[in-house]
Amino acid sequence: MADDFDFGFSAVSTEEFQKIVDEVNEISNTEKDEEIAKTKIAEIEKEHEVLVEERKAQLYEVAKVLEEEAEIELTTINRNSLPQDITAKQIGALKKIINL
Repeated sequence: MADDFDFGFSAVSTEEFQKIVDEVNEISNTEKDEEIAKTKIAEIEKEHEVLVEERKAQLYEVAKVLEEEAEIELTTINRNSLPQDITAKQIGALKKIINL
């Protein structure tokens, strides 16, 4: 499944769904009464139930792929191949694959 799964497409919400997210965030950030906020958000979710369910299904598929085991092969690189402006912190993060 992972071979034909498009993370770039599936992990990113649609523009239409993002508008709902923005609306919900606005309510969460501005509504002082928590119960009113919950009610408003529930109404939005019900109004856009199909879109919300589609997004949940999309994220479920992403989660399934992320749970799959994957094999990787690390190749070491020679110190001479490093750029001149690399920082010590960057080298520290790469030291397991650098032939020093």
